[in-house]
Amino acid sequence: MKNKKLYLLITLLIILFACNEPKPTKNKGFEIIPDTSPQQTQVISKKRVALIIGNADYKFAPLKNPVNDAEDMNASLKKLGFDVIFLKNANYESMDLAIKNFKKKLGNDIIGLFYFSGHGVQYEGMNYMIPADISEPTVSAIKYKSIPIEYVLSNMEEANNQVNIIVLDACRNNPFKNGTRAVRKGLAQITAPSGSLIAYATSPGKVAEDGVGRNSPYTMYLKKFILDQDLYLEEIFKKVRNAVQKQTKKRQTPWESTSLDGEDIYLARTINHEQIEDEKKRLAEERRQRKQQKLLAAEKAEIKRKQQERLADAKKAEIKRKQQKQIQQQEQTISSCKNCDCEEIRRAESMGFPPLTSQQQEFKKTCQI
Repeated sequence: MKNKKLYLLITLLIILFACNEPKPTKNKGFEIIPDTSPQQTQVISKKRVALIIGNADYKFAPLKNPVNDAEDMNASLKKLGFDVIFLKNANYESMDLAIKNFKKKLGNDIIGLFYFSGHGVQYEGMNYMIPADISEPTVSAIKYKSIPIEYVLSNMEEANNQVNIIVLDACRNNPFKNGTRAVRKGLAQITAPSGSLIAYATSPGKVAEDGVGRNSPYTMYLKKFILDQDLYLEEIFKKVRNAVQKQTKKRQTPWESTSLDGEDIYLARTINHEQIEDEKKRLAEERRQRKQQKLLAAEKAEIKRKQQERLADAKKAEIKRKQQKQIQQQEQTISSCKNCDCEEIRRAESMGFPPLTSQQQEFKKTCQI
């Protein structure tokens, strides 16, 4: 008896430990959603990487907010599960090294996001991000000591990652106050290659505002809307554009160049893997039910068709039976009729003889008029 009680106690403890076993945690990712058709699929990226650079301490034209903007974007992207490389007031060498390290972290099935705030200009059709250690914005410094934006984009493309996002909150003002014909304020528009989105704080060739508070108008709204889990990627930048236009009374219009394809990307939507499996099962059950309903509908249609065929056959048989009965009745009448002759019947009727008998009346129907 004691052994039996001990066995029951051990069994109960095993069940309790099994029930309280911690479940494995789920990695955060991004979710891609097409339209809501039952055949839709969800693509999940297990990793996302960002490089953030904010340059403000320029000797020739210091800025107020780029470092604040970069710090706030760093905080927002970390909330979204990004592995962030963060630089502030970076020189040429540190920016170049960071871009190379950024490339190493990219790859297939990864979202890559590059963010730069600070001075940016276009020179001979190329866009350049100016490092913080440049003492004077000369043409040679721009051309040989600044980082082309196209250089960042080409590194992201070579990494063959799934999605490329480049955000440029640059062109805070034109550092070339005296100007040169080769150097223009603002940035030139870049055509986004397949699978990428390039977002500008302002339209091509225009200057963005640095802002009067902690952030520039552009980053102030970007850091807000990028955390909205109900917005897919393109909607985020549309919301930012509308807000910045309102904030600046249309002095500044954010701009995007995109060639993203496939499904919608929701950066802030946390993946619940159990819900995804439940959704897959639900969709599979819906497909099974639709298939079953089609089979049932086809079976009902076949049954109805056969019933209609049987009714039509029965109706034809009934008509044929009646016709045969009438023929038989006529034949019986003719065979039993005495003194039935067509000419005699016509002669009797013309002379006013007594009415014809019922047999003669029926026989008369067989006479040709």
